[in-house]
Amino acid sequence: MFDKVKGFLSGVVERGKTFGTTHQSEIYMTTGAVSVVAGVIFACKATLKCDEIIEEHRETMDKIHKTAEDYPEYENTDKGRDIVICTTRTVGKMVKNYAGAGLLIVGGLYLMIKGYNKEKSAKEDALVALNTYKSIFDAYRGRVREKIGEEAEEELYLGGKVNRKPLTGPENEDRGDVKELNFVDNSNLPSPYAVFFDRSNVNWCDESKYGPDYTWYNVNFLRIKQSYVNTVLNARGYVLLSDVLKELGIEPTGISNMVGWLASDINGSKDGYIDFGIYDINNPSTRQFINGDGRNGILLDFNVDGIIIDRIDTITKKVGCR
Repeated sequence: MFDKVKGFLSGVVERGKTFGTTHQSEIYMTTGAVSVVAGVIFACKATLKCDEIIEEHRETMDKIHKTAEDYPEYENTDKGRDIVICTTRTVGKMVKNYAGAGLLIVGGLYLMIKGYNKEKSAKEDALVALNTYKSIFDAYRGRVREKIGEEAEEELYLGGKVNRKPLTGPENEDRGDVKELNFVDNSNLPSPYAVFFDRSNVNWCDESKYGPDYTWYNVNFLRIKQSYVNTVLNARGYVLLSDVLKELGIEPTGISNMVGWLASDINGSKDGYIDFGIYDINNPSTRQFINGDGRNGILLDFNVDGIIIDRIDTITKKVGCR
């Protein structure tokens, strides 16, 4: 019982920390706005007290002037000093009257500026990350162009068949060819997260060692790993694609560190489970593999939920709190 309570409290504290870390800019902006509004309200209340302070100042100044009229020697000795003292006290009371409101407004503006700077910094970091992945993707496209040719790569990238037609007529001499794109059905094409599991993998069960039933061993290896990562998903609340690739002995890609799955009880989850696509009837590679012919390996096409890297810090409730 004590361990459950301890785990629950630890989860609450951890969620509080991670929420504060991942939502700093929103917290600063909201707190700053509330502080400014509160400061304005206190300033309005303080203004109502100004009449009392000013009236007291006037009464004191009237007494000083009346005393100076009644006693000429006071005019030449203490009148100036008393005026300075009265004025200083009045200014002090006014400053004290508006101090709380001023601090709230200044502090609120400071927090709003700090929140804006943090939001700006986060956007700049996201832009740097986007440019990094764009350069990685461009380099990948370059390698594909070198491997299969520029035209074939362009058709894969655009998702259709590119037909080039020359433009005729003297006015089109310098315009070259015009591109015409005929779109094709991409519903059966693998996702960007698909990978091959074949003889090049360190976990591959080879025919020379396992005999004619080697495909059965490979299928069971994949089923066991799929069951394991689903257990992790239900226990932890999320699983990154890079975690799955590591389990299979496949080098994680850059995007695999950002995408993955969320448990079924978390907003944003789609299927609520991890599917390797082993039994995808629309995939010839899987049909051949399941039927016992594993010579060419199998194309694993994962049912990834999408980008979840920004959700990980808020899913700490899955650790020790179920």
